[in-house]
Amino acid sequence: VITGVGVSFYLMNGAKLDVAGGAELDVQAYDPANPSTRPDPFAGILFFADRTGSSVSHSLSGNSDSDTNGVVYFPNDQLTYTGNSGSSYPCIKVIASQLEVTGSGTVTIGCDPSLPTGAPSFESALRVKLVE
Repeated sequence: VITGVGVSFYLMNGAKLDVAGGAELDVQAYDPANPSTRPDPFAGILFFADRTGSSVSHSLSGNSDSDTNGVVYFPNDQLTYTGNSGSSYPCIKVIASQLEVTGSGTVTIGCDPSLPTGAPSFESALRVKLVE
């Protein structure tokens, strides 16, 4: 079990997110009840992968569970949810080269509309590609 509020993870030099085997990840980039506690420019970013490093595959698998709050930024990497794994609100936004959800994996992307005033907002040009 990993928990934390007001945290950001910067993955570099081939580091990857790998949550598996019943692990529980409960991390928040900012506190939704008091978003102003972290006023730095990275306040809403939860996971940030090195844009200049080689592409890696991140995964949540094998009955793992995560409650995340923030932006997952993997612009050159693949993020996979599989085997009864999942992520849920209060707010998760994913920017990845590829997002793959297979088996019984689930991910709820977006933000709960009742987020408090002052919660970090992120906007980007949207590109979605479905692959069979």
